[in-house]
Amino acid sequence: MTVCPTAAVATSRNGAGCSESDQAHRPDRPRRRHDTYHATFRRNKRTVSGGPAGGNVVGVFRWDEHTGELALAIEAPTADAVYEDAVRAMAQLLDEDDDTPATATRELALDAPDRPRLLAELLAELAFLAETEGFVPVALERLAAGERRLEATVRGRIGAPPHLVKAVTYHRLAFDGADGGWRASVVLDV
Repeated sequence: MTVCPTAAVATSRNGAGCSESDQAHRPDRPRRRHDTYHATFRRNKRTVSGGPAGGNVVGVFRWDEHTGELALAIEAPTADAVYEDAVRAMAQLLDEDDDTPATATRELALDAPDRPRLLAELLAELAFLAETEGFVPVALERLAAGERRLEATVRGRIGAPPHLVKAVTYHRLAFDGADGGWRASVVLDV
């Protein structure tokens, strides 16, 4: 299998489904495990009812691959929805295609000087729990987040997630209100 950098699916070894220009952007190299995550989880949308003027608001997150890192970009209608989408993104990254029910929970209480670093702390804690306990997050059950403190209950399952995340960096870290919603970005060292 090879992964087309501009496609949202993996293709056969001969590159069927990739245009020549797609193949030219990616030098021949052994496929890394997170290449599949990048291709599969390029853009994920979620609809939230009750947006401005009572309409639906779409929250979006996407993974972008760079050499040795994955960048997560999130657009959401509220600051709390940014945290929810961050947990969903980590769930997809760490998903092991396991049908085990998500019955485990973890209580988190995190402090940081500001919202961007609070987001980084949340992702770092989820990566730590995945590596040390095999905890794969599925969703937030409870969230109380402010400017400098986050308390949450994360629902998930115990499994054997891949050890992809070495660290959550402050490189290009952002979490700001924009255009009636919120945007955040964080880079993971993989």
